[in-house]
Amino acid sequence: MTIQFLKSIMRIPSCSGHEDLVQGFVMQWAKSNGVQCSEDGKGNLYLTKGSSEWYPCVAAHMDTVFDEQAEYVKLKKPLPIKIDGDRMYVDADTGIGADDKAGVAICLDAMSKLPACKAVFFVEEEREMRGSRQLDPSFFEDVSYCIAWDSPGWNRATKALAGV
Repeated sequence: MTIQFLKSIMRIPSCSGHEDLVQGFVMQWAKSNGVQCSEDGKGNLYLTKGSSEWYPCVAAHMDTVFDEQAEYVKLKKPLPIKIDGDRMYVDADTGIGADDKAGVAICLDAMSKLPACKAVFFVEEEREMRGSRQLDPSFFEDVSYCIAWDSPGWNRATKALAGV
C-alpha cells in the first residue's frame, strides 16, 4: 500500500450515518479493479474478487466516531490531512478517523494482492453496530474465514470458532 493510497482514503470524511463518500470510494475502487460490488438496503457493501470454492474475507466499517466530520461530508470537502514522518493527522477538531478508515485501506490493499477474496464494509458500526446487525448471511456461505480490522493501536486480537 502506498502512502498516497492511504491518504486518499483517510481524507474522506465519514461519521456514522454519513458514510456516502467512503461508500462511493469503495464502489469506484471495485469497478476500477474488476471486483463485483453490491450494496444491501442498509448501505453495507459486499465485494467479491475472483472465483473460489472457499474465500478468505476481510471486513471493516466505514464510519468514524467524529460527528464533526458531518459538515465536511455535506460540503464534500476532504479532511485537511497532514503528514509528519510516519504520523498522519488533522489539526481540525474532526479527528482523522483511522478507526476505521485504516481498516478500509487494509482490506482494499489485501483484495488487490489476492487472486480471490471477499470483503464486507459496514455502516454505522459506531452506532451500536447497526450495519453489521443487518448483514446478509448468504454472502458468507462460501467464506472459510474472516479477518476484521478495527481499533488501530490497541494491539489486540479476538478469535472465535463455532461461536466460542
